[in-house]
Amino acid sequence: MVRWLLASVVVLAATPTASAAVPNICSAVPDSLITAVLGGRIVSRSSVGDPAERRCIWNGKIDGPAGAHPQVAIIAGAGSTEAQARLSAVQQGLHRIKGVNANAYGGSNSSEGGWVTFWHRGVEVEVNVGGDVPAPLAKAKRIANAVLSRL
Repeated sequence: MVRWLLASVVVLAATPTASAAVPNICSAVPDSLITAVLGGRIVSRSSVGDPAERRCIWNGKIDGPAGAHPQVAIIAGAGSTEAQARLSAVQQGLHRIKGVNANAYGGSNSSEGGWVTFWHRGVEVEVNVGGDVPAPLAKAKRIANAVLSRL
């Protein structure tokens, strides 16, 4: 009986809840990495959120008269399970991404840039790199790894 009770307590303690606080992902990525990904200086940054979801956006400078703002966006939310995150990624048509963690999915295209979604310790994180940024998927993976190392 004691073994069963102890096992139940351990499982409940390790299970994420919708009310779990999300770490401050905005401070998880150093400005030097964001600047390298944007290909220049950070023009603006914003962060919004509450304890259950956080969003951070960095914008870079447009090179030349036309083009899209280089942008990095990170969104983190609590409460999803690993299975829910995987199902969501598959339903969105994302592919497994190597080099982040076992639960990383993502993709890239010319109009939207690159993105990586991963789940770790009860937090689902999405990293988007878009605009005029070369190799956006590789850069999204670099940022995802920086965030992952701080979760």
